[in-house]
Amino acid sequence: MNPLRAMIVDDEGPARRLLLRRLLAHPEIAVVGEAINVREAAILCKLQQPDVVFLDIGMPGKTFRYL
Repeated sequence: MNPLRAMIVDDEGPARRLLLRRLLAHPEIAVVGEAINVREAAILCKLQQPDVVFLDIGMPGKTFRYL
């Protein structure tokens, strides 16, 4: 079975690192990318096609729309 492809999006480094450490403890999950803002996240989503995105909903700037 293929691992679940996950991406982390958060503007705070400590929060990204904490979530990454927790996800790495689960071999059934592969973290395929990290982004620090909405623009970067949109690009990575198109490139990596993750199955799930762990998204900080309180980031400054834009609204995140995955198309």
